[in-house]
Formats: sequence, C-alpha cells, structure tokens
Amino acid sequence: NEVLPYTLLEAMSCELPIIASDIPANREALGDDGFFVPRGKEKSLTSAMLSFASDLPEKRIEAKVHRKRVLDLFSSRTASEKVNHMIKEINKPTWKKLY
Repeated sequence: NEVLPYTLLEAMSCELPIIASDIPANREALGDDGFFVPRGKEKSLTSAMLSFASDLPEKRIEAKVHRKRVLDLFSSRTASEKVNHMIKEINKPTWKKLY
C-alpha cells in the first residue's frame, strides 16, 4: 500500500483522465470526483475504460478539476506551508511569563 500515490498525483497534474483502484490512498488523492473501480475486477475496469472512451470531453473537464486539486492539496509549496505552520505551532510558548 502506498502512503501517497505519486503516479496518480503526477497524472492529475498533467490533466490526464484517471481511472483508479478503489483504495484509500487513491480516494484521498482524487476526492469525491474520482472514477474508481474495485481492485482485481477486470470487467469493471473494462466498463470504466469504455465509459471514458464514450465521454472524453467530460473526462477532460474532470481532469482539469483533478489538476487544481493536486496543486491545491499536494504541491511542494502546499507541503512546505503545512510544515512551516506545524513548526510554528510546535515552537509557540505554552506558558505565560509571570512578571
């Protein structure tokens, strides 16, 4: 199990239409807008691929939403801001000076 599905995030950043296995890490990356298929279910994957092929214009719009999501939530800048915020929170004094 991947902690963070980097290949999926890279595909999202490239605005590629995505069909993903229905696992927690992929759900975290794609959010509610993902197109998920059960792991190991070849017929479900085939159906998903046929669905994508018949509705590519809509899937391209979804891919733009996925790119925005990856930039908003998973970019190096966002990660850096989160780490800086955590460091500031850790370094806050937890007591008041008594003078």
